[in-house]
Amino acid sequence: MATIKLGSLLVRTLAKPLANSIKQQARNHPAFKDFCMGVAQKTHAWEHNLKTRFLGYPQENVRPLNDARAVETGANFISESVIFSVAVATIMGEAYRSSRKTSQRRQDVDADIDQLQAELSATENMMAEMKASINQLQSQVEALNSENRRLGREMELVASALKIKLVKEAFIRICTDGDCSSDRPELNQK
Repeated sequence: MATIKLGSLLVRTLAKPLANSIKQQARNHPAFKDFCMGVAQKTHAWEHNLKTRFLGYPQENVRPLNDARAVETGANFISESVIFSVAVATIMGEAYRSSRKTSQRRQDVDADIDQLQAELSATENMMAEMKASINQLQSQVEALNSENRRLGREMELVASALKIKLVKEAFIRICTDGDCSSDRPELNQK
């Protein structure tokens, strides 16, 4: 918006010298003078016709402008047309630049969104793989715990059997050294 205001100020600043230059050229060059007179007569006729149609002025023949006034009016019309064309071109250029900037920004945002979606998809895949690995590891841990409990029970049985065997052997050694028949009758059985 600031660029448009600055551009319009620049156009208005350049308008006066340009208008004066066009007026000077219209006075000095006969071909340009004739062109300006033709433009002025046509614009005068259009203006008169519009007034009679839309404003309700009475219908009458269009009287042509005198040469001096026609040259000045034509030069003013041409200079204002040039200035208006430059202003329109400036505004259109600014609008085009702004739309390209907006379009580029949208493309950048779309690219960022696509990248984030790809990263999200990759993260979701990685999480699914990690969940599968965790489930597999948990089942392995459960299997190892079950095996550990089974081996623990077997070890207790082996330890219990070994303890009984050691007690028997100790008792046998004691019995061979001395009398032990009356103390523990269950050990006397073989």
